[in-house]
Amino acid sequence: MIASVTLGVSDIDDAMTFYRQFMEVIGWDEKFATRRSPPGPWAGWHPLGAAGPLFILSHPDNPHSPAMPGGGAVVSFEVASPALVEAAYDEALALGGKGLRAPGRSYPATDYAASIRDPFGNALRIVCHQAD
Repeated sequence: MIASVTLGVSDIDDAMTFYRQFMEVIGWDEKFATRRSPPGPWAGWHPLGAAGPLFILSHPDNPHSPAMPGGGAVVSFEVASPALVEAAYDEALALGGKGLRAPGRSYPATDYAASIRDPFGNALRIVCHQAD
């Protein structure tokens, strides 16, 4: 399942001005927006009445996101267990991917996640929500 898509933005304030209005029109609710670090600066929306998927904007100062402003997005894949996060991370590295964030606790603290860059430059995140 797609858990989230993250776009990198260089100016979080300008992006928020645009996306707050745009997302309201298409019926998505703002789930979070913060400038504090960790985890921000970033913001996220989800479809009205649903927990996900999430659409996230992330500034390069966000230490939890490999998104690059104007040059990249992050697609997050939700898996069922921390063991699957680790297996997917290891397989990605074996296939020529580059590790961006080794498997471990993420944000929020109940997530267990890892991030890689595929051989073509795309950022991927593998996440288990509510990991024990």
